[in-house]
Amino acid sequence: MSEIQKAIKELEGQRAKIDAAIRVLRSFTGGKAGAGSGSRTMTPEGRKRIIEAQKKRWAKVRAAKKAGAGKKAPRKKAASTEATAPASE
Repeated sequence: MSEIQKAIKELEGQRAKIDAAIRVLRSFTGGKAGAGSGSRTMTPEGRKRIIEAQKKRWAKVRAAKKAGAGKKAPRKKAASTEATAPASE
């Protein structure tokens, strides 16, 4: 038997052990284990809590923006044409 055939046999044995371990673990969870095994839904109360929290967050942002509205940064003066004109020799 070649080295490759021996490696394949060894890997197949390991796979069988892993599959058996997975079956045992799944029996503890009562079915499929892992993400995506079921869909999650949100209760109307949970959705309402999230909506209210977002409204509070946005109100806070708007209030901060409104409070800082009178404190605009000073505008930069436009450069004169002399400063932007190409230098002549």
